[in-house]
Amino acid sequence: MKPSIKKIIKYDYISTFLFIIAAVVTLLFIAILFSKVTGVMGIIIPAFLVSVTLLILRIITTRNSIYKLKDSRVKAIVHRIDKTRGKVFIVVNYEVNTRSLGKRIPVLAGPILKNRLSKLKEVELLVDVNKPQRIFIADFYY
Repeated sequence: MKPSIKKIIKYDYISTFLFIIAAVVTLLFIAILFSKVTGVMGIIIPAFLVSVTLLILRIITTRNSIYKLKDSRVKAIVHRIDKTRGKVFIVVNYEVNTRSLGKRIPVLAGPILKNRLSKLKEVELLVDVNKPQRIFIADFYY
């Protein structure tokens, strides 16, 4: 099973940012089409194509990189949840190839997810064995 596109957009910072830009540009494109103002079409069409293309490329590359790691799952202990100025970080400790590692993972989280995250004791990570610092939280994408 491949990672969910909806979850990639929801939890990946860059995908979320690109999705918002693509949505705004798409709405502008539709509004300009219906208003029949052709003077700005030379600007909005390239902006529409670039924003949607960047979003699709980001989703595809993130999805493929997560999918490649589907068999390398590791249990991690949640050390703490850092909440600083609206940002949430999950600090985890995990073990790869008998090496004990720690990582601070940024997470896009609203108030409901912040409460759920504060109760976490253990998470399942997808870890790149060659680059053990490159990890994804499996529950967020599957």
